[in-house]
Amino acid sequence: PHVPTPTNELTLDLFNAIIAWIGIFSTMSAVVAWQVRHHIGAHYVNAMAWLFVALASSAMVIALTLAYGLLHLSDAFTYGLLNPFIIFSSLLYLKAGHAFSKARDY
Repeated sequence: PHVPTPTNELTLDLFNAIIAWIGIFSTMSAVVAWQVRHHIGAHYVNAMAWLFVALASSAMVIALTLAYGLLHLSDAFTYGLLNPFIIFSSLLYLKAGHAFSKARDY
């Protein structure tokens, strides 16, 4: 069930399926990053923690996007209100990359 949309049902279903799979993969990647964090060398623990935060936030943003798309698909203006969450999630990936670049392997 979804709001009326100008696109056909197949296109909408494919879009939702792709977004859902991206969310599932992001969630599973976050779980793996959290597990690896406990077994990785001490130099990379902080970087893996930031990677976990970035992956988990991406999974949450994807879930919000999918839920919002199903509820308010025809409302393009308020759909843009999700952009700050997407930008924040992207900045967390930059923080994770920076943490990895600062980690020194001795």
